Amino acid sequence: MDTSFFSETCLPPVLPCPSGSAEQDTYTIKLNTSGVKELVKSGTTNTYEKIQSHLKDCLIYEIIERAMAGSEQDIDKLTAKQWGEVDFTNAPKSLAEAQQRLIDGEAQFLELPLEVRSQFGHDYNRFVMTAGTEPWLKIMTGQESPVDQKAEAKIKDPSLVRQASLDEAITKGGSLVE
Repeated sequence: MDTSFFSETCLPPVLPCPSGSAEQDTYTIKLNTSGVKELVKSGTTNTYEKIQSHLKDCLIYEIIERAMAGSEQDIDKLTAKQWGEVDFTNAPKSLAEAQQRLIDGEAQFLELPLEVRSQFGHDYNRFVMTAGTEPWLKIMTGQESPVDQKAEAKIKDPSLVRQASLDEAITKGGSLVE
């Protein structure tokens, strides 16, 4: 009985499927110190064990029991301060804004002279990964030291030294081009 239409009573042929493996390799993308992306094997994951580890959180009886008991552990998880004190005032408010900042940064990189971009291998990621380092400053400003002695004496916070060196590299117009 060969038909081109399948239904509940006339099922398509069943083909065997390989079972696969319970463990899957996991990979992450890492940027090395020169800004080149590398795919690195980070480990293996047992998919079945991962699914079963969340079983207790998904059972409706367990959820109701925890809610009725008013578990302090669950309340503590909800109210925990995980980040400490971090200033997010200039953080992007949406994914679109974050993407736009990346696009703007790459546009500024493309405005740099060809000789400067070639020293970074014409790679925006390499440019960003080396920002504020001695080689970056030497390429961008021609100076060996990130800040002069007067500026270093004024700045007490070490995290501001990198920002001061970046500020020296940026010209009056807000662009990286001199």
